[in-house]
Amino acid sequence: MVFDEEVEDPVADLTTATDGLSKSFTVPGKDIVVDSASTVFKNTNFASLTDNDIVEVSGYFGAGSQLRANEVASFLSVSLK
Repeated sequence: MVFDEEVEDPVADLTTATDGLSKSFTVPGKDIVVDSASTVFKNTNFASLTDNDIVEVSGYFGAGSQLRANEVASFLSVSLK
């Protein structure tokens, strides 16, 4: 398993899985998956993560090209007009 800072970009297209235990979103060029039980959140949490939050994501690549987030840190939210 490789663990490294992978992205630092705004969240887009945030969706919650039907079981409510994971969310997926995109940042430019990457698909990200977070898990309510195993992802560590800093300055945000699973429930409050929203589109346009600027996040730094560390994790590993799982199935396909999805980045499985071990840690998500939020810095601020941007307004896209």
